[in-house]
Amino acid sequence: MQKAMYGQFENTFMMYLPRLCEHCLNPACVATCPSGAIYKREEDGIVLIDQDKCRGWRMCITGCPYKKNLLQLEER
Repeated sequence: MQKAMYGQFENTFMMYLPRLCEHCLNPACVATCPSGAIYKREEDGIVLIDQDKCRGWRMCITGCPYKKNLLQLEER
């Protein structure tokens, strides 16, 4: 990840806020994933991404009403 400084500001700080999956009852990301990499685990309802099947097309993010997903695009 490249970092760039565009200016200097006094009394500022940065914080990372992760956008985690909500594990919806009927997840739209599963339906919008063209590679079939996203699935909902039957035993506990957890939504998972098979990173080996994921192609990084990001359609799951546009399909998610909360715009949350855990893609690992750095390895692609």
